[in-house]
Amino acid sequence: LLTCRSIWSQTAREPLLVVSELLYTLLNLRLNAGPDKDLRETDELNNFTAAAAELQLVNINDLSRIQLLAFFLNAYNLMVLHAHVVRGSTDNTDFKSQKIPFTRDNQYMIAAYNYSLAEIEERLFCRVLRAKFPKKSDKSRAPEPRVHFALSLGCASSPRIRIYQPETLDEDLQQAAIEYLTTNAPKNRARMQASVAAGKGRVAEVILPKLFKWHKDDFGFSKQEILAYYASFMPDGMREELLEVARSNNFVIKYDKFDWSLHLTKACSEASRQPQRMITNAPNQTSPGGYRAARDPGDTGTSTLGANQVFTPSLHEVGGGGNTNIADKPAGQGRDAYKGPGA
Repeated sequence: LLTCRSIWSQTAREPLLVVSELLYTLLNLRLNAGPDKDLRETDELNNFTAAAAELQLVNINDLSRIQLLAFFLNAYNLMVLHAHVVRGSTDNTDFKSQKIPFTRDNQYMIAAYNYSLAEIEERLFCRVLRAKFPKKSDKSRAPEPRVHFALSLGCASSPRIRIYQPETLDEDLQQAAIEYLTTNAPKNRARMQASVAAGKGRVAEVILPKLFKWHKDDFGFSKQEILAYYASFMPDGMREELLEVARSNNFVIKYDKFDWSLHLTKACSEASRQPQRMITNAPNQTSPGGYRAARDPGDTGTSTLGANQVFTPSLHEVGGGGNTNIADKPAGQGRDAYKGPGA
């Protein structure tokens, strides 16, 4: 448990403030240290680990659906980076064989519950809950597929780590998706031009990131749907070309190789372009480290992002029986902020 090296005995502050502040601090700590410095025995990491214990007592019960999404995106990326630092991970190390134990064994205590990385992924994508509904039905669709482009394992082919805030979550997820997906746009443009030059009847080849192969049902239930989803993040001209290819149904999808080598410097590089964006919807308060957060008086905390975004509770939250549908619990019990499909 990465957050239990010490016990937090004070009143915890607003959860989005805490997780954003911790992520901002660790991103810059890792980035400023450089790729070769081992942070494990440093005072900076010891101080950070003590501060991270505040997550033990944060209250996430009253967070809205959008606030929960932002919180767990930041918590996931924070835990990944924290685990790499504690393990002494270095750039260019092959991570592929470590992925499963890494996501299973590294955990944070958050709001008095233990969460592994794998459990947070389930909470974000609701795969166990979605599997209960007929395949290809609306309720079996991924709540918010752009989350795939926001979660980073620190690999060369992983998305960069950002700090997500509820007020700008929609635009931030959109920007993260565009940045991640347009990296192979030149490769696809060249292939489409070759297909056009070869004349009608030539089968077009489209190259997508490996995430689309591993989680293809999250992006669509047919290759046309998947390509149309990918096309929606492309520049205008290329978007129309890809949509035309999708409509023709005369194409095959191939996948880029996923580079499993660690590249934590690249994963943290977004921090150099992000100012200190502490949470803006929390009451004015000062942390033990002296950071402050301000609230916009006109903020109502509402958002239209991800109308079908749902969250499933951990098995230890609903207690026994393996039931993961929080909607089955009586109103007012447990974490009623987590809604099931159709709620």
